[in-house]
Amino acid sequence: KNSETLDRFVGQTNMRGKGDNYNILSVFGPQSSGKSTLLNRLFGAGFPTMDASTGRYQVTLGVCMAKANKTLDKDILLMDLEGTDSKERVSEVLLVNMWMQDIGRYNAANLALLRIVFELNLQLFTKDKSSKTLLLFVIRDHIREMTPLEALRDQMIKDVEKLWGNIMKPTQFEDSKVTDFFDFEFTSLPHKLLQEDLFNKEIELMRDRFVNPNAKGYVFNPKYKKSVPIDDFEMYAKDIWEVIYANKDLDIPTQKEMLAMYRCDEISSALYRPFEEQIIE
Repeated sequence: KNSETLDRFVGQTNMRGKGDNYNILSVFGPQSSGKSTLLNRLFGAGFPTMDASTGRYQVTLGVCMAKANKTLDKDILLMDLEGTDSKERVSEVLLVNMWMQDIGRYNAANLALLRIVFELNLQLFTKDKSSKTLLLFVIRDHIREMTPLEALRDQMIKDVEKLWGNIMKPTQFEDSKVTDFFDFEFTSLPHKLLQEDLFNKEIELMRDRFVNPNAKGYVFNPKYKKSVPIDDFEMYAKDIWEVIYANKDLDIPTQKEMLAMYRCDEISSALYRPFEEQIIE
């Protein structure tokens, strides 16, 4: 069913016959954490988002796909992920949408999801020795006056390396490093409501990194390219997802477990917010 929907999406977006002249970007993070909003602001994607006035609820069921509207000479396909089963394997670049207050908290929901990404990619890499994937961490609500981006980056690298050391690995990858499979970059955005003008300005600058090959820090480096013709993409994705679903050894949390982790993060954020607002003021 998913593959049929994907094939229909390729047809409806007029992508047939375009070979591999396209890029794929996924966004990843807990439910209701602003993933869809980020893609909408960057690319005019039109993904459904949460109405904050009615409370938090799940708006992305499994995978939502769209074609970016704000591009230059190359199409960008977008995947808005629920974040629990690593469908991002088909992507060249994975945006990790992460709140500043979660950095350094080893049990935060994002790191639990990242563990799944690492384990599944190792399992799949034994069958699909394709290129590396870029993980671009977008740190939300960053208070630069309090903590520089370099310090947040250093902490995240430590957390990622610790996570990699603890995950389940196939025998042939027991001595591998996380950088054998992934590259990492870090950027940040200010608070969307408390610093709205600056947020909008930096969204424009970030967009250039995705759509302009001549931009500093252009993310779609050819080394991340999966080189799958778009007409074959449905079969490529189907094969990967079937391997994921068939693997009974992988410890994928249930939706209840992921929801519990997110609720704990949400409570922490609510307690942190008054302090954050005082810093910005």
